Amino acid sequence: AGRLQNNQTDITMPYTAYNYTSETADKRVEGKLTYALNTRNTFKVSYFKRNYALTNNSFGVVMDAASLYNNTNKESLLAANYQTILANNLFVEGQYSTRKYSNTGTGSQFTDLIKGTPIWDRQRGTRFNTATYCAVCSNAVDRKDNVDAYAKVNYFLSTKSLGSHNIVAGFDYFNEMRMNNQNSVASGYRVQVRESAIVGYDIYPIIVPGSSTSSATYMDWRPVFEDTVGNHLTTYSTFLNDVWRVNKQLTMNLGLGYDKNSTADQ
Repeated sequence: AGRLQNNQTDITMPYTAYNYTSETADKRVEGKLTYALNTRNTFKVSYFKRNYALTNNSFGVVMDAASLYNNTNKESLLAANYQTILANNLFVEGQYSTRKYSNTGTGSQFTDLIKGTPIWDRQRGTRFNTATYCAVCSNAVDRKDNVDAYAKVNYFLSTKSLGSHNIVAGFDYFNEMRMNNQNSVASGYRVQVRESAIVGYDIYPIIVPGSSTSSATYMDWRPVFEDTVGNHLTTYSTFLNDVWRVNKQLTMNLGLGYDKNSTADQ
């Protein structure tokens, strides 16, 4: 299966009335293969891949073309499953899957003080001059990957005096990670003014002298002192479950599970 979809949206910015076209291009492909080795062994594999590109995207309420950016989301998922029948009442299953995701191009393309510093208009609740976030800084790519693997045993037991038991036991390993510096500004600085003057499509920040909280101009320094090393969240899980059919009128479900988590901040 596949998808190729393009959407265009006509947008007019508030206050400046700047008109532009925002576009999304969605390319997606996926497939699944099932192969029976014999009557007791079955193998399945599936794959999914998506490329989602956005043109003239923005973050927050913006007033000028300099605040727009083009970014791309790439995602893939691979899963492989194996099932085998060891006996008439004993089944074993194993699966492995991995997902990869990345976001590139989000934010400003400039790191200098003039083109890379976003300006907030507090009175209007808008921003201008450049895009929020940084697309060209170190570790600007937002990566979010995970991997999962599990094994499961299913055993069926039938007795005359104690009814039947459907016993399932298994183990699961799951690990996810994220790596991104999350540079909120490209130049390292952000300016907040009380208001701005709009002349056509041009915007000029109004700097008012004084220390009044409402009229003051704020300059934020937002450096990234150290590159991210990425975070990890790992979960180890094991479980045992018994569906016990005592008789025709009574069924009991008995289960036991245990999880262990290991986390490292980025």
